[in-house]
Amino acid sequence: MMTPVRFATFAAAALISGACANKSPTQATGTHSAVLQQGEVALVAGVFNLSLIRVDNDSRCPTDVTCASAGDATVVFTAVPPGPNGIGTAAMQFLHTNTEPRSLVLSGYRITLDSLSPRPVSTHVIAQGEYRAYMSVAFLPD
Repeated sequence: MMTPVRFATFAAAALISGACANKSPTQATGTHSAVLQQGEVALVAGVFNLSLIRVDNDSRCPTDVTCASAGDATVVFTAVPPGPNGIGTAAMQFLHTNTEPRSLVLSGYRITLDSLSPRPVSTHVIAQGEYRAYMSVAFLPD
C-alpha cells in the first residue's frame, strides 16, 4: 500500500513527466548563445551540439596596426542538429567574421557567428586553443 507521502511524490513525478512529454525538443524558441572553444561541445537551445574544430586564415587586422581592410577569419565547426530522438548527423560548417556567410540555416534554426576572440596583435601568434567563437542559435518559425 502506498503511503500519502509516496503517493504525492508519485503524482508530482507523473505530472512533471507528462508536461515535459508535450514539449517538442526541436521547438526551442528565442535566441540562445554559446561560447565555443576547441575540444569542447556546447549544447545550444537544448537541441544543437556545436563544437569548434579550428580557426583558418585569420587575416583580421591586428589591434596595434592600421590596416586598409578589416580582414577575415574562417571559423570551422560542427553542428549536430536535432533528429529522431534527439540524434542528428554532424556536419562540418564554415562561417566568417567579416565576409559572407556569417550565418547559416540548419534544421529550422539560424546559426550565427557573432564574434571571434582574441583580437590579433602584431607581436603574438594566436594558438588554436586560445580562440573563442561567440555563436548564437535562433529558432525560425514556419
